[in-house]
Amino acid sequence: MSQLAVGSYVDNGREGHKVEVRRRASGGQRWSTFLRNHADVTWCCDFVQTHDVLFRPVFAFFIVHLGSRRVIPVATTRSPTQQWTAQQLRNATMNGEPPKFFIRDRDDEFGAVFDRVARGPGMRVIKTAVRAPNMKT
Repeated sequence: MSQLAVGSYVDNGREGHKVEVRRRASGGQRWSTFLRNHADVTWCCDFVQTHDVLFRPVFAFFIVHLGSRRVIPVATTRSPTQQWTAQQLRNATMNGEPPKFFIRDRDDEFGAVFDRVARGPGMRVIKTAVRAPNMKT
């Protein structure tokens, strides 16, 4: 049973007072609905850490088109910086039409430089919520 259904029948201990149930604000759409509606005009990006033969860390940066699940570019570096990540975004949007929405997480490798480059061609940057690892899928 949902909390909404239970809350309409349960007292919170005081006579005549029901349990407050938090309802979703009307007019907004769920995150999954947004992704489904805008998948064709949305890209997301992230880093994957791996190691080379000598066990040194290597970071792979990739951008995914959500509508087709196609990986656009992949680049690797040993120490990603905001400038390097912003350049990878420039390289990805050089030949084609940039997406309307760009989803990124809150890593330090993105930052203000990356956001400024993304807003240049008209992309709207959406940062994932804190501690929400599945928000990009």
